[in-house]
Amino acid sequence: MSDIPVYIRVADEIVSTETTFVNQMEVLCLVYINPLRASNILPPSTLASLFSNVETLFAFNSKLLEDLTKDQADNKLSNRNVGKIFKQVSEASERALCDRKGSTDKISLRSLPLSSRCLHRT
Repeated sequence: MSDIPVYIRVADEIVSTETTFVNQMEVLCLVYINPLRASNILPPSTLASLFSNVETLFAFNSKLLEDLTKDQADNKLSNRNVGKIFKQVSEASERALCDRKGSTDKISLRSLPLSSRCLHRT
């Protein structure tokens, strides 16, 4: 067996999984959503229906990954910190979703300080 504590291995796996997911979401945004939006092939309402949660998920998981990797780099990533980070990011995301007025309206993600590579710009 490994000398690495189980909680460290679990935390490392969570970071690895989040990294893969965020990278895949970024590809989805850059290769499909942004070009479709720019081309005007589909009406905005159709795009919103097809991809309504993608940008929200991208923002949530990007922030989660950012916080997890920061604590991992500082050797502070423990089972307690992982739970705390999930809770903080999910509460911020919930507040952002509550700002949403309708299914095709933009989501306010001001509470999530992250790159806007894929997010709607106001």
